Amino acid sequence: MNSRFARDGRSCRGWLLAMVWLGLAWSPALGKTPPLSDAFVKLRSVQSPDQLVFSRLPPQYTVPVTLSGDIADEMERTMRTINLEAPKYLEVLDKKHLFHLLLANRNYSLETRDLLSGVLNPAEMMDIVVSSALKYRQEDQFRAIADETIITCTPGIFGDKKILTFVLVPKGKYFAYSYEDMGAYVRESWLTSLVCVIDSASRCVYGLTLHKNSRIFAADQTQKPPVDSSVLHYAFTYGVFDAVFLPAGLTLSINGCPSLTLTASYRWDGSYVVFDTRKICYVNPAKPSAEPRCLMMTYGIYELNAVPPSFGQALQPGRYAQNLEKAARLARTALERIRSGNIDAAVGVLRRVVSDFPETPQAVEARELLSSLPGGADAH
Repeated sequence: MNSRFARDGRSCRGWLLAMVWLGLAWSPALGKTPPLSDAFVKLRSVQSPDQLVFSRLPPQYTVPVTLSGDIADEMERTMRTINLEAPKYLEVLDKKHLFHLLLANRNYSLETRDLLSGVLNPAEMMDIVVSSALKYRQEDQFRAIADETIITCTPGIFGDKKILTFVLVPKGKYFAYSYEDMGAYVRESWLTSLVCVIDSASRCVYGLTLHKNSRIFAADQTQKPPVDSSVLHYAFTYGVFDAVFLPAGLTLSINGCPSLTLTASYRWDGSYVVFDTRKICYVNPAKPSAEPRCLMMTYGIYELNAVPPSFGQALQPGRYAQNLEKAARLARTALERIRSGNIDAAVGVLRRVVSDFPETPQAVEARELLSSLPGGADAH
């Protein structure tokens, strides 16, 4: 981590927690949205993590990335088993503020080069974690959930910080219910409480705790199985890089056991702040005493405001990498599900990557991600 990157997080304007999700329900009688309560107004003032990062990044870029660590080693071994040379990587940030991790080897087909895309990007994953938990992106979702919950806001002190703790509990038995038809199986999930802790001065989110319940059962099953209940806790850290306040890390714990850790460090490129390193580490909750498996991303020289000429082209699969291409498509689908906040659906797609294309680099990363995501650990 860059020595200039001090994790004090005193003045960042914060994480995205409740941009709009926690509004009151639509009032047909008045024909307009009623005013928010004080608690909702406080939450709506929070800035999103991607805004915090993107305000400093170039509009778009291309940069070579070196992957290292045991996960990278395993990904390289899978390439060699199908007689492909050791992979080289590029990261592309496009105009839509989406990250793409691409295979740069010229003897791979262009479509094959699209490898897992932004699933490996810690900054985006931090944003995804909060937005998927809080359902803030779609107005109808946040209004529905706000209508299902009771919110309280309590001031307090944590260390040297003044904090606000927001607690959401259901008006009925649960809230944020989701139902996914996976063909032969059905998955349903819901929350029974959500607790969010923010720095009252900076509006940075420091903790997010969810009590989540889920179950999977056969579509024709007459008696539903027992509910699988988990407590998910997300802890966020921030840092100062040359007086610029940026997200530093995220740790996910499931039922008290650390599961996933994301970190990032930064450097200057002209007037822009860019990534220097990013790291993602996994711990299988079923084996909490085992050493974490990590993937380090080290960044080379940036080509600012440019993407490869071939980027985004839709080509037919190359004859040497059919499985890689199919696995890449599924990986992109999983990413789309994650970006939309549907973690449960993403788990289902990642399971397909592992089961259908086990000898691909996408499967290596999918297995690690499944071992750390809620509802995915049994696929490891």
